[in-house]
Amino acid sequence: DPTPPNPKKECLKKGWKWTNNRCVKPLSPKETCLKKGWNWASYRCVKPSSPKQTCLKKGSKWKDNRCVKPKKTCPQGYVGKPPNCKKANFNKLRNPKKKKQIFGGKRRNENLKDPRKLVRAHRPR
Repeated sequence: DPTPPNPKKECLKKGWKWTNNRCVKPLSPKETCLKKGWNWASYRCVKPSSPKQTCLKKGSKWKDNRCVKPKKTCPQGYVGKPPNCKKANFNKLRNPKKKKQIFGGKRRNENLKDPRKLVRAHRPR
């Protein structure tokens, strides 16, 4: 008396999956990918990215829920390089802080008071 075939073993021999007491055809790579919520592109599974991430990777700026391509130069009154333009502060440009000139660790006037401490360029020949 031959033993009846085991349906689970027969299913696994075909390369299928045995789930809930029945034989199920395995999902294709594309179906597996889409089931995870990823994107299927050119025969490969690609992790999904948001439109904002895609925009920023291109070097554009994400503004008002849309991608804005940067201009070649900043508008008048702004400094920097697009897309990182910042409003210029003209007060700082007109009145820069004056720095004291220092030679050899001391101010130049102090060196001229004592003839022995004259800077080499000012020494008489």
